[in-house]
Amino acid sequence: MAMDIVQPRIETERLILEAFCESDVRDIFAYASDEDVARFVTWPAHKTEQDSQAFYDWIQTSTTSKRGELFFVFA
Repeated sequence: MAMDIVQPRIETERLILEAFCESDVRDIFAYASDEDVARFVTWPAHKTEQDSQAFYDWIQTSTTSKRGELFFVFA
């Protein structure tokens, strides 16, 4: 029986990486709507908070903790 792997929380003195949560949508929009940020990523700048909600929803449906299929997105 394969066991799922829990997405880790990675913390250093200056950085915390953890799973996204629903309350992050406004923060996602704050950076993802910035044209200067969007120049360096593979997606266009978010125009509305609904764009950021759609990204969050994609994270929730795409993340998997099954052995051999791991896919985590860190906040």
